[in-house]
Amino acid sequence: MQFAYFKVTFLELWLSILTICFILIISKLMTYAGLSMALGESIAKTGAMFPLLSPILGWLGVFMTGSVVNNNSLFAPIQASVAQNIGTNGALLVSANTVGGVAAKLISPQSIAIATASV
Repeated sequence: MQFAYFKVTFLELWLSILTICFILIISKLMTYAGLSMALGESIAKTGAMFPLLSPILGWLGVFMTGSVVNNNSLFAPIQASVAQNIGTNGALLVSANTVGGVAAKLISPQSIAIATASV
């Protein structure tokens, strides 16, 4: 009987599961292909100003993907690369990325659609 519930749940959520899998695949491909490192090196040219811009990158990532987890999987390696290049603590930039993402979650189109549908 419990397998039937699992099957129904999976059939309802398969598009969401597929989307999350594709985003994780893209983030791993970006990391393994060196794209995250290349983007980090080019963004590092902003120098000491980047810690102020880091939450904005997190904000944009969540606004585009609709999820803080997806944002972190895509942009945390870039933030860590920038931190290494400008000599800043990587945890500071990754956490600033997450803070910006949490702020954007309030106004992301996906969250607004879910809130509207539940009213």
